[in-house]
Amino acid sequence: MAAVQDLAIRIAGQGGAALIIDYGNDGAVASSLVGIRRHEYVSPLAFPGEADLSAHVDFAALRRTVEDVNKRLPSGTVGVVAYPLVRQRELLRELGLGPYVEDMLETLEKRKRKLLADAAGKSEEERLKAAAGAQELEQQQQALLAVFHRLVGLEDGQMGGVYKAFCIARKDMETPVGFDTISALESQLDSSNAPAEASKAPAA
Repeated sequence: MAAVQDLAIRIAGQGGAALIIDYGNDGAVASSLVGIRRHEYVSPLAFPGEADLSAHVDFAALRRTVEDVNKRLPSGTVGVVAYPLVRQRELLRELGLGPYVEDMLETLEKRKRKLLADAAGKSEEERLKAAAGAQELEQQQQALLAVFHRLVGLEDGQMGGVYKAFCIARKDMETPVGFDTISALESQLDSSNAPAEASKAPAA
């Protein structure tokens, strides 16, 4: 809370914005405390001093902190706005992650085709080398797609729906990309239909 308070005060005085991305919800989430050790979930009481402790963020509490800062600002000071939560999936979509990944996949595909075309008609050794290179590029494409789906997917173990983006900015700024009314409304509707119990975020 103190960090968000300091950010809000600085933004009110100097301008700018802050973007916070973490797993959580617009309100307290029950039973979200977990231990994480060696990329696996463990009891928060197990392995004291050896496991990280993590819990879902209560973004509503952060919003109240920003509102409290606004109430204490000197008269005439431009206040700070805390935008509605946006799922990571929608934020990355608005920031153009999809087309970026498509371009990268197409670049890898072109390299793969050129490698095989250049080796056509050459010695068997060169063709085998080209085939191995093409296979490596194919694996890069698959790895890229796997990362993309992990970032934007909504299934268990994926980050697109569990992780939320919380943005605070001075009120005289334009609305940051990804926090327009439609995206914010979609996320609010999704959050209202979410279960009260915490969904597990991917273990770091």
